[in-house]
Amino acid sequence: TQDEVTDKTTKVTEERNKYAVEICKRIRDKLDGSDPDPLTQSSISGQVRYTVREATDIENLATLYEGWTSWV
Repeated sequence: TQDEVTDKTTKVTEERNKYAVEICKRIRDKLDGSDPDPLTQSSISGQVRYTVREATDIENLATLYEGWTSWV
């Protein structure tokens, strides 16, 4: 999609990256407590519990980018 931004002197057309928009929506869902199910709202502790469980799941850890170098 494209958004038009207008200032006093120029008209700028900005194209949004679909992937970036999806990631922003996913983050917003997490902050709202509606991740992973947008039809239900989790408590803060429930959302934290879910996020920690997902972050420490061995299946998710196994997909770590092999070129990642934390020491750089």
